[in-house]
Amino acid sequence: MGRGDFLRFNIIIVYYVLKSMRAICTSIIMLFSATQVYAQQNSYPLLPGKVGIGTDAPTKLLDVRGDFRLGLTEGGTAYSIGFTRADAQLYGTTAAGLLLGGDGTGTDMNISPAGNVGIGVTNAGARLHVVNGQQQIMFATGTSSSGYTLNIGLNDDGVNFNNNSSQRGFNFSNQSGQLLTISNSGNVGIGTPHSTGYKLAVAGTIAGRKVKVTQETWADDVFHDDYALPSLQAVANFIRVNKHLPEIPSEKEVKADGLDLGEMNRLLLKKVEELTLYIIRLENNNLELNKRMEMLEQKH
Repeated sequence: MGRGDFLRFNIIIVYYVLKSMRAICTSIIMLFSATQVYAQQNSYPLLPGKVGIGTDAPTKLLDVRGDFRLGLTEGGTAYSIGFTRADAQLYGTTAAGLLLGGDGTGTDMNISPAGNVGIGVTNAGARLHVVNGQQQIMFATGTSSSGYTLNIGLNDDGVNFNNNSSQRGFNFSNQSGQLLTISNSGNVGIGTPHSTGYKLAVAGTIAGRKVKVTQETWADDVFHDDYALPSLQAVANFIRVNKHLPEIPSEKEVKADGLDLGEMNRLLLKKVEELTLYIIRLENNNLELNKRMEMLEQKH
């Protein structure tokens, strides 16, 4: 190849390279025009400036006006983040974690770098930290009208739990079984789910410093003048036949029905008061006998 042929060959290569670059630049310009992409301050997207998609007045480095979605497919599974409102926002930093807002003016939800989730609060102090004006959290299956809901609320009265079903109560359990049950009628079972007929049913031992039982009647009538105190002989006959004191439940009855603490204390007090009256009578009889013996001794 001569020198002239070599020069012509280089000119042809440069021509086709320039022609290809022109086609590429034209395609880029058409693409940006079709999607309404505008750049302020610089005409080159790789240099500092603000880029607008759907707007010629971007206010951020990238300002998109309209619905958009960011997505990827990995291992056959599609992931995406999309917005349909201009005031929705999602942003994150290594220091602040992931922040979400719905009105463009503040943060509604955030996930801290430590993994704490805050709803209505920017600095979550626990794995889930919720702050709102209603001070209420709702868990629901379906909707509040067709499914079941659980509301946890906090107010001046304390912590409130309620659901939307009058047929169901509350159960607290672990792997070993039910620990605490509150029936739909307000009966409480500890260690047992069976609390029917009792406001508090406990399957186990109760330890306490003080138990107060209110009673509508008491045993003071034993000391009234019109009280009919049974004779000791009548009591002895009853014991011989029934093997327990009058009015006191038998062993069989206690095993079957248990004990009413208030009523049992009343009956025991009644028996103590009756016993006191018997002792007083015996004392009076002894005094009378002593007087008679003294009189007889004086005569002799």
